[in-house]
Amino acid sequence: GGGSYNQVSGINSSVVGGTLNTASASGSFIGGGSYNQVSGINSSVVGGTLNTASASGSFIGGGSYNQVSGINSSVVGGTLNTASASGSFIGGGSYNQVSGINSSVVGGFNNTASSEFSAIVGGVCNHIQLTHCKSFIVGTNISSSAACTTFVNNLYITGSTTTNAVMNLSTRCTTPNPLTEGAIWNSGSAGAGCLYFSPNGTVICKLAFV
Repeated sequence: GGGSYNQVSGINSSVVGGTLNTASASGSFIGGGSYNQVSGINSSVVGGTLNTASASGSFIGGGSYNQVSGINSSVVGGTLNTASASGSFIGGGSYNQVSGINSSVVGGFNNTASSEFSAIVGGVCNHIQLTHCKSFIVGTNISSSAACTTFVNNLYITGSTTTNAVMNLSTRCTTPNPLTEGAIWNSGSAGAGCLYFSPNGTVICKLAFV
C-alpha cells in the first residue's frame, strides 16, 4: 500500500505501509511499522518495530521485539515478549514469556507462564513452573509450588467467603505492617507458629484453641 523497502512474497498477503517489513506467508498481513516479519500462514502484525509472527494464526498488535511462535497465539503489545505455545496470550508489558499451552500473561515485567492452562495477571518476576498446570498468580516475586492453585502476596476480602477447602497461612517473623482491622496471621518460629488477630488494626490478640 505504501512505505519503503517492504516485501510481499506470500499468496493473498499485504503490507499497508511502513519500512522494511516482510510478509512471506500466505494470507499474511502487516499494517505498518518497521522491520516487522510475518512468516506464519494467516498471521498479522499490525504495527510496531522488529516484531515477528512465525506461527500460523499468530497476531502481534504492536510494540517492539515481540515474538509469536505458537499456533493461534497473540501478543497485543509491549516489548520483548514471547508467546511460544499454541493458544498463548500476552497482553503487554515487557520481558514476559508464555510457553504453556492455552496460558496467559496479562502484563507486567519478567513474568513466565510455563505450564498449560495457567495465567499471570501482572506484577514483576512471577513464575508458574512447568508441572503446575491450571495455576494462577496475582502479585509480585511469586513462584508456583503446586498445580490448580492461585498464588497471591496478600489477599484483602471486603465481603464474606465460603469454601470447602483448606486455607494455609505461611509463618511470618514479624507483625504485618501496616496492621489493618480484621487481620489474621500466623507468626512464630518454623513449625511452631501461632495465630494472631487484630480486631481494630491496633490491638493484637493471640488465638488459643482448647
